Amino acid sequence: MVVVGDLGRQIACLEQALALYDALGDRERSARVHSRLGMAHSLMDSIYADHLDIGGAFRHFDAARAVLGHGPPRRAAGHLEVGVATALTYSLGIEPGLDAADAHGWHALVAGHLSEGFEFLERAFAAADRHRRPFLAFMAANIRGQFTWGIGAPDEAQAHFERPLRLPYVGNVAYRRQIADGIGRCHASRGEIDAARQYLADAKPTWVTHSLKPVLDLWDGDLRAADALASRTLETSRRTGNRWDEWASRQLAARVRQLRGELGAAVELLDAALAIVVDGGAPYFELWVRPDLARALAELERVEDAREHADRCRAIVGAGEDWRGRAGVVALADAVVLAHEGRTADAARGFEEGRAVLAHHGLAGEEADLLHEWGRLLEAPERLDEAAELYRRHHAGSVWLERVEADRRRVP
Repeated sequence: MVVVGDLGRQIACLEQALALYDALGDRERSARVHSRLGMAHSLMDSIYADHLDIGGAFRHFDAARAVLGHGPPRRAAGHLEVGVATALTYSLGIEPGLDAADAHGWHALVAGHLSEGFEFLERAFAAADRHRRPFLAFMAANIRGQFTWGIGAPDEAQAHFERPLRLPYVGNVAYRRQIADGIGRCHASRGEIDAARQYLADAKPTWVTHSLKPVLDLWDGDLRAADALASRTLETSRRTGNRWDEWASRQLAARVRQLRGELGAAVELLDAALAIVVDGGAPYFELWVRPDLARALAELERVEDAREHADRCRAIVGAGEDWRGRAGVVALADAVVLAHEGRTADAARGFEEGRAVLAHHGLAGEEADLLHEWGRLLEAPERLDEAAELYRRHHAGSVWLERVEADRRRVP
């Protein structure tokens, strides 16, 4: 059931096994099933997360640890700690997750240790490939693709998403749909919208609010669909204890509010999202929330508050890791704040720096957004013209062009 992707039947089988082992008084095998049930309840297979239950997962893990936490080291104890680390990803318990997994690339990446996290994932993929374990190979490649896409490197990410498809022993298994979603998002990030749409029918999200469908909805200007998804995901994440999607749904909702010009509401959503990621020790996700928050605060003339967030972003990016295209998003936010501080020459240099990074990584939407801000804030009509041309070339929805055209009429 793991291989075919039927989480409900997987849990049903495990629950039957647990009842049988309990009846037999087999504490060791009951503990192993508790461990597997904890892992199963730490996963989600749809936006509604019918089986995700972080509290229930930890109850199973506690029952398993009562047995597996004693005696000599063995594989079952290792599986238990990996399950705990998986549950902690959704509760954003990054430091405990690092302790549980010891070398878990996911937690290292969220903690901002990019080179370390990617190295762990490469080792995981090599081990899975060596033992011809298709699901584990997919997991290692997919997590690396997700996190590489998240820092704005779609070419690099696509290579990792496609990696399991080249393995001769993978076969036609359920997670090909998650791979399709990842590849589609890489096309969308580069502005290859027609190519991205070809993956939509087969795509299944790994990260609900930042999957192919909402990415395309935002680009098309279907703000109602994106907002509805954010609302449903927020409701589900609160019910299940899924803090990952709780902050992410707020960030998506805030993006919609910003596009609608509802900056006060956007700031409230982003403040709540930031509180979750900071509490969880997640600098990786700070670089998703703080740039948007800095820009919204600057527009509301809360420039000192905006500067605090822009400086924190600069500190994270300047700490020695390669943040790929995300560094360009940070440069854009910093330039917006500089413009509101009246430091126009510094802002112009910041926009120039950010554009070079975004263009290098092929991030068409982010580059167009930067050009729009550059032209609007520094009254540079040629930049507004370039922004409009980028949006048209990549078939952006009317909401994007209308915003640029409104500023073009204002700027002489």
